[in-house]
Amino acid sequence: MPSNSWCHEGAARQSYRCLTRRSRRAKVELVPPASYVFRVLLTAAVFGGQTALVLSGSERSDAAFAFRMFNQSSRITVALFREVMVDGRPRLVHVKSGEWIAKDRFGVPRRFGWGDRVKNGELRAFDRAIHASYGVEAQTERFHAALLDVASHLSDDTETTKLVLEITQRKNGHEEQHVRFEASTRP
Repeated sequence: MPSNSWCHEGAARQSYRCLTRRSRRAKVELVPPASYVFRVLLTAAVFGGQTALVLSGSERSDAAFAFRMFNQSSRITVALFREVMVDGRPRLVHVKSGEWIAKDRFGVPRRFGWGDRVKNGELRAFDRAIHASYGVEAQTERFHAALLDVASHLSDDTETTKLVLEITQRKNGHEEQHVRFEASTRP
């Protein structure tokens, strides 16, 4: 112990030279502890998952986790129609502002509305051009999901047989494309 005699118990014990000398003599473990292995595996899984999300982001319609330096300058116009039977033949009736009057199962006229089920303001804008914030595909998909939800909750409306959405898409200033979705109100 003559070489380490200067490293005695007391105030000098915390000195840098004393700590470095002791660390050299520390025993090296050949097998890392289980907590270290777990942390390495968890870190690899998190980074692997994030990488998979980023690489597959452009494949999803909403482009979640995909890097886009500039958002799209796309616009859509949505028109809502309901199909009713007139003289035994189906007829499309334009729905203004997402609300209409129809008879319920007791024959009483009642107000039905798109906004009864859909609370998002972007999904309640009809007959005017709106900015497709997250892209045309994502906004169209959201409208389609809203249409299916509203149609599935119109069991009291005895006049409407089908709801129809006609969407006019204009992606980044290119030519217009038209998409039509239909959803039956009958189970």
